[in-house]
Amino acid sequence: FGIGLWHTSLPDGVMLWDANLKRVFGLTKEDPTPPLAELLERYVVAEDRRRVAQAANEVPAPGQHSEIEFRIRRGDGSARMLVSRQTCVEYD
Repeated sequence: FGIGLWHTSLPDGVMLWDANLKRVFGLTKEDPTPPLAELLERYVVAEDRRRVAQAANEVPAPGQHSEIEFRIRRGDGSARMLVSRQTCVEYD
């Protein structure tokens, strides 16, 4: 369920977004996924940045879930309210 999917590799912190999530942020599918620092500075509304950074660094235990609501401002100036849900999945 959702309008975009993302994956973060925990060892190196590299995020990958699908084309739908890139569209939500006003990016094209060819645009690279921004690193967390750029995501926070460029898109996340200033009042929400600390909470989003904290949530990004608090990985739930395997099989557990977490959720955060936050606001973004796209490159064209339009605003969006997002809900990010994450689940930690272990790969063998």
